[in-house]
Amino acid sequence: MPGVTVTAVAMDEPEPYWETQLAVPLAADPIVDASGGAVTAVTAAASLFRLTDVPAGKTVVNGPAVALDPALVPQPVANVVPLAGGLLALSAGKGSRQIAVYDPETKDRFRQLSLPDSLACRPIAFAGGLLAPSTIGGVFLIDATTGKQRAEPFLPPLEGQQQLAWCPPVAWGQDEALLSDGLGALYRLGVATAPKPHLKSLAQVTLSEPVVSPMAVIGDIAYAVDGAGVLTAFELPAFGRGKQRSLAGRAVWGPGRIGDHVLLATDDGQLLCLDEQQKLAWQISLPFGPLAGAPLALGEDIILAAAAGTVWRVKADTGKQLGRIDTQRPLGTGPVLRGTQLLIGGHDGTLYELQQP
Repeated sequence: MPGVTVTAVAMDEPEPYWETQLAVPLAADPIVDASGGAVTAVTAAASLFRLTDVPAGKTVVNGPAVALDPALVPQPVANVVPLAGGLLALSAGKGSRQIAVYDPETKDRFRQLSLPDSLACRPIAFAGGLLAPSTIGGVFLIDATTGKQRAEPFLPPLEGQQQLAWCPPVAWGQDEALLSDGLGALYRLGVATAPKPHLKSLAQVTLSEPVVSPMAVIGDIAYAVDGAGVLTAFELPAFGRGKQRSLAGRAVWGPGRIGDHVLLATDDGQLLCLDEQQKLAWQISLPFGPLAGAPLALGEDIILAAAAGTVWRVKADTGKQLGRIDTQRPLGTGPVLRGTQLLIGGHDGTLYELQQP
């Protein structure tokens, strides 16, 4: 587990006096309530903090609002999915068979969902539940309140001992999702109601190279990177092949939709920006090193955070730098907006509030 656990014990007594965790990073970007007031921050150790206005001079919040029993957290929480009704689904991602759901309306606050099989990648909110691709190949739609399946799973064809390597799905519109099986097939899934609710493939295409990145959708265009390092635009709904671009480096963040553009960062220090016309709007060298997390679209600008500590602002249509702030702290999440201020998670779980650059 990340972070450090410190325990005080007597030499001759088995029970600890107290125990605390230090420097545990956040599992996801902090979540700001729609009102712009309270902030929810979930750590990789499944501790959930609710922050409102912190009194002047107070810089440490020791007690989480609620925390999952450490015995129920065999792996670090790797992603947090906000759901309707204030629910949050916490999962460790690939290999996990459990999803912990935080429900503020229940007495115990957390419920554990047992999955039919271990996750192949992170789940997403979809069709009123959680869309969860599994390592055995099936894609399940799980009800976050009951743990039951909301529809029969989608079962792709398999040959012999094939093992699918599902890439994280992405929602398209209100009731469809796109995902890759990691072997060369792309699927567009929806929920059919007859003869009973089931996940159904609405379109699919087989590629010569498997998609190895998440997919990003803008308008009717989906972007993805394949195993040969080629960024391809797919024209929806039928996955028609659009423009292709060979990348000089390996994709390390994205592609992901940020406002009206799709961004992609590569391990050779490049940041690419594309639009829904399949055009490369701009490409720049990352001036401050790798990204700490997802950038933030803000009006006609984009705000980015580097893992090394610099937060900077660029024009969304040109990539021109407009301003920057050096926090001189290692960062672990992308920026989110709270009022006019930015919230960013530090590498050690610290939450920073900054003015906009």
